[in-house]
Amino acid sequence: TAASAASAATTTTAAASTTAPTAGSSNIGTKRPPSSRLRNGRSSLLLYLKSKNGAQWWNSFLGLQGLLALVGCGLAVLSDVHANNPQAGFLLVGFAIATISLSVFLTYGLGGQLRHQDRPEWRFFQPGKGGVRFVLLQGLSWAFFSIAVFVLSQRSIRHICELLDIHAFDSWHWLTTSHLPSLFSAGIGGIVALVLNVLSLEVYDPTPPLAVATGEGVQSAASTSSTASRTDSQRNAVPEPLASLPSSVFTQIACVVLFYNLEKLLATWMVGSLYFVQLAPATIVATWTLAGSMYIRTYLGSPSRTGRRYRPEFRGSWMFDALAEYFSTRLLHRSKQELRPADVHIFGYHPHGILPLTVGWLHFTSGWARLFPRIFPATLTSSIIHFVPLYRDMGQLLGGFEVSREGFRAALLRFRSVIFVPGGQQEMLESCSTSREIVIVTRHQGFLRLALEHAAEVPEDVYLVPVYGFGETEVLDNVSVPKSVQKWFTQTLRANIVFFPYGLVPGVPRPVPLTIAVGRKICVPKLPSYTPKHVDLLHRLYYTALQENFEETKATARHSGDVMVLSPAVEPLSQEEFDRQWLQLPCAHDDASTRRPSELKRGSSNHKEVMYVALVLLCCYLGVVYYAYFA
Repeated sequence: TAASAASAATTTTAAASTTAPTAGSSNIGTKRPPSSRLRNGRSSLLLYLKSKNGAQWWNSFLGLQGLLALVGCGLAVLSDVHANNPQAGFLLVGFAIATISLSVFLTYGLGGQLRHQDRPEWRFFQPGKGGVRFVLLQGLSWAFFSIAVFVLSQRSIRHICELLDIHAFDSWHWLTTSHLPSLFSAGIGGIVALVLNVLSLEVYDPTPPLAVATGEGVQSAASTSSTASRTDSQRNAVPEPLASLPSSVFTQIACVVLFYNLEKLLATWMVGSLYFVQLAPATIVATWTLAGSMYIRTYLGSPSRTGRRYRPEFRGSWMFDALAEYFSTRLLHRSKQELRPADVHIFGYHPHGILPLTVGWLHFTSGWARLFPRIFPATLTSSIIHFVPLYRDMGQLLGGFEVSREGFRAALLRFRSVIFVPGGQQEMLESCSTSREIVIVTRHQGFLRLALEHAAEVPEDVYLVPVYGFGETEVLDNVSVPKSVQKWFTQTLRANIVFFPYGLVPGVPRPVPLTIAVGRKICVPKLPSYTPKHVDLLHRLYYTALQENFEETKATARHSGDVMVLSPAVEPLSQEEFDRQWLQLPCAHDDASTRRPSELKRGSSNHKEVMYVALVLLCCYLGVVYYAYFA
C-alpha cells in the first residue's frame, strides 16, 4: 500500500544516510575535533573532582604542597645553621626559595584551576575579583610570600658576595649576618602564605560579570535586557542606581579610603622607611634598590600617551560598585538619542570639583554597563597625575591617558571613546561645597579642535556628550588659602601644590549623593579643514547643551537651588541656528594652524620624564642610604 511504501522509503533513506559519507568527510572515518575532546576531558575531570575519590585526591594535592613548604622551611633553618659556610648556605637558600615558590604557585595556579573548573571566569590574574574575603586573603598571602622570598634573597646575595670575595660594602655593614633577619621567619612566612592561599580558594565567590573587556570597548553579557532597561530609563527619565552589586559599609569605606588617599599611602611608605631604616638598614635599602630599579621601567614607552600598561582584568570589579554605593550614585539619561557603540563619543564631565575621581570609576560600574553597553571610554587626566606614583599606576592600569594631543588621539583610536574634565585646574579653584553657584570654566577649546580633526579622519560618527555630576562640588573641600596664591602656583608650576583636600575628615570624602546626568549628544561635522569660527560655533553649541542638561535635570537630581555660572559667559546657540551658520562658513586652507593629526609626530619620546623621575628616585635613595649608614 501507499503507507507501507512510504514507510519502506523512509527506512531506506535513513539507512542510506547512516552509511553514506557526508560531503567533506573521509571514508576512513571521522575524528572528534580537539576542542570537543578537550571539553569532554574537562567534564570528566570535573565529575571526578566532585566525587569521593576526587576529594581525597584534592586533599593529597594540598598535602603535597604543604610538604613542599615544610621542606622549604627546613632548608631555610639549615641555611641559618650553616651561615658561616657560603657554599652550603647558598645551595640551601636556593633550594628553599625554589620549594616555597613551587608550593605557593602550584597551589594557586594549578590548584585554583582544578578547584574551579566549573567557573569559566577564573583567571590567574584577576585583581579585585572573587569577593572581598578572597581579595583580602590573596593580598595577605602574597605579602607573606614576598617577605619570605625577599629575606631569603638577601641571604643569598650575602653568600654570593662571600663566594666572589666582594668586600666593598663591609664598611657600611651591608648585608652582614648580624643585620639579616632569621631565615626561620622566612620559612614560616612561606607556610603562612600557602595556608592563606588555600583558604582563599575555598572562599572564592565570583560575581557574574556584566561585561567582558576587549581592546576597543566592552561587550555586554546581556545586551537584550540592557537595551530594554535603557529604553525604560530614557522614557521615564528616572535616575538609575549605578551599583547593582551590594557591598557592606566596611567595604565601601575601605575602597573610598584607598582610592582617595593614594598620595598619603606613598608619603606613609617614605616616612616609614626613614623610621625603620635604623632597625633594619639592609632590608630598607635593599627594598628601595629593588623597588626603584623596577619602578623606573614603568615610565618607558610613554604609557601616558600610548596606554601600554592598560590591564582589562580590572573591568567588572566589585570595587567600583562599592564606590558608587558609598556616594549613592545614580545615572540619568533623559535624551531620546541612543548612544551607539559603533560611534565615537567624547564625554565632557562637569564640574571639576576638588578631586574629580568620579570620571575614573564612573564607567567601570555595572550600572554604566547596563545603560550604555559596549561603551567604556578611556579616562583623560592632567599630565601632572602621570608623575605621581600610585595615582599614575592606578590611572594607567585602568586605561587612563594624559589629556594632551597625543594622549587624546591614542585613546580615541584604541577605545573609541574618552571621558575627561574640560574645566581643568582653573575650575578646581572655584569649587566650594557650601556655594550654590557652580562655576564652569569655558576657556578651553582644544578638545573641540581635536574632535573636528578626528571626525575628519575616521569614517565613524563623532559625538560630543556633555555630562554633569550633581553633588561633585560637595564631596571635598580644599584648605582655605588665598585664591591668588593658588592661581600663581597653577600658572607657574601647572599644578596647585597647595592641595590638602578634606571631607568628613582629611582623606575621607563626604558620602554626598551623586546624580550623573548625561546630556544629548552633539554630532561633530566632518570637514577637511576648519577655521576658528567653526570652533567657536561648536563651542557655543556644546556649552548650550550642557546648560540645557543642567536646567532640565537639576529638579530630578534634587538640586533645584543650584545655579550654573559660565566663566566667561557663552552666548546660547540652538541646533537649528548652529546648522544655519555652519553652512555659511567656508572651509579653511590646510595650513599649519589647522593641519591634520597625520602630520603630527607619533610615538613622541618621554626621555625628559624618565630622567626627571630617575633623578627624584636617586635623591630619595641616596637620602635613605645616608640616613641608614652615615647619619
